[in-house]
Amino acid sequence: KVLPLFFTFDSTKKLYNFWEYRFIDINDYESIKLVRNATFRIEASTESTFKAEDFADLKEKRKLKIIVPQADDIKKISELPFRISEGMNDAGQIADYFEFDPRQSSYYREAAEALGLVEIKSHKYYLTDIGRVFIKLPTQERNELLARLMFELPVIHEVLMELLIKPSKQIGKEEIIEIIESNSHLTGSTLRRRTQTVLAWFRWIQNSVGILSVNSSGLTLIPGLDGNKDS
Repeated sequence: KVLPLFFTFDSTKKLYNFWEYRFIDINDYESIKLVRNATFRIEASTESTFKAEDFADLKEKRKLKIIVPQADDIKKISELPFRISEGMNDAGQIADYFEFDPRQSSYYREAAEALGLVEIKSHKYYLTDIGRVFIKLPTQERNELLARLMFELPVIHEVLMELLIKPSKQIGKEEIIEIIESNSHLTGSTLRRRTQTVLAWFRWIQNSVGILSVNSSGLTLIPGLDGNKDS
């Protein structure tokens, strides 16, 4: 069934306006009739519902899977738990939805699994306790939780620690390669490909929660986070 809808957004009042119509005679534009209309305002919650101690409790139940990520698009990793909650619970369905090939699908599932959002049993995907909390959070809190989960991964954690220990220093691609090499059995050109993925993850952290800056040659802490007021 096709519903003729008209939609506007009032950017001043932050209102979403919808009108639904029908045609008495589909061959006569003048036979249009209003069926119903509605106006909505969407407001983000200003009160935090997720606390650091909640994360500590969830970590107790988390089965940490040590990987070097090979899924570049964090938005798709973040979306995966929502699709699983809707019943897309195997590699084929996920690959079809995101228009992945099967190998790509496994990369994104593996990344979500390493972050503790998803688990696999008998080739079926399920949400973990963290995953169930994740999909219920407002956007900003969801991003903060995702960043916390990222920082738990050994490679991401070690790069971040290098930045915190030497806050005035830039961590370059070669140093990230060395960190990946020391945390995995990867060699050759694979190391550089995974470095690009690690930089993509940090670029998402930069855009979503701040704290660091990513450029073409590496990453640095945002000035001032090292406690130096003159920086």
